[in-house]
Amino acid sequence: MQVKTIAFLLLLIAPLTLSPRRPEAAPLGTSIPSNCVAHTSFSGGRDAVGDYRCAGLAIRYHTGGVSRSPFQIWAGQWLFIDEQGQYRVGSCTFNKGVHPTTGKPSHEITQRFPNDPTGALGAYLTWKYGDSRDNLTAAAMWAVFHFYAQDAAGTNRASKGASPLVGHLDGIAAASGRDDLQRRAIDLDAEAKRFATPWTVHASVEATGGVFVSVTSASNPVEGAMVSVIVGDRSAPLTAITDASGQARVQPTTGDVPTTTSSGDVTVTVAS
Repeated sequence: MQVKTIAFLLLLIAPLTLSPRRPEAAPLGTSIPSNCVAHTSFSGGRDAVGDYRCAGLAIRYHTGGVSRSPFQIWAGQWLFIDEQGQYRVGSCTFNKGVHPTTGKPSHEITQRFPNDPTGALGAYLTWKYGDSRDNLTAAAMWAVFHFYAQDAAGTNRASKGASPLVGHLDGIAAASGRDDLQRRAIDLDAEAKRFATPWTVHASVEATGGVFVSVTSASNPVEGAMVSVIVGDRSAPLTAITDASGQARVQPTTGDVPTTTSSGDVTVTVAS
């Protein structure tokens, strides 16, 4: 999966809560991913050095209606390099003069999300879809993050340049001519609202020594969370990914079966 790993000793049967997650796109190595290509400016102007685009869509877009769009805009991911020289993907969401580039290492800056003040919605979406290779999903992520940021559209994309690029999710179709993009963006936002609450983890050891783990956000099962379980003094973790019911199960070999149910017997790690 992606983003950081939170580890904890789990007192069996009792639930634990994971705090809201810090959004990070997973490192993708030191070679340019196969789905990323050098970007050529849609306006015919000079392109930025080190510009590579990945998943997403080239769309016409104007807040006053798609017919007013002067040229296409890239709605999707850009490739950049982190402080350790690893490639990552992200969206150029905030018209603040900081554009993702492969030309030099990036650095963290503080951002403000008026429509996601805690950052929990964006954190969930980045964990689940931050490095998606699905073009429509990547474009919808671009739209949703612009909606959260409420950043200025600029005069190429709006009559009043200071107005938001994506003021409302239900205006995306009119601005882009893409009903499918609006539907996907609305679905992503709704999903984030269901799963952005802190996650609760329950675990228990079965009589056979198997370890059963469930992950929920409020009452919603969390699918796709990677669970790592270390039993006793075993050095290598047993891993599984939660299914649609938010559940995962691992079965240690006979020699790894715990003899008690104290918190020291089982360590559970959830990638969140």
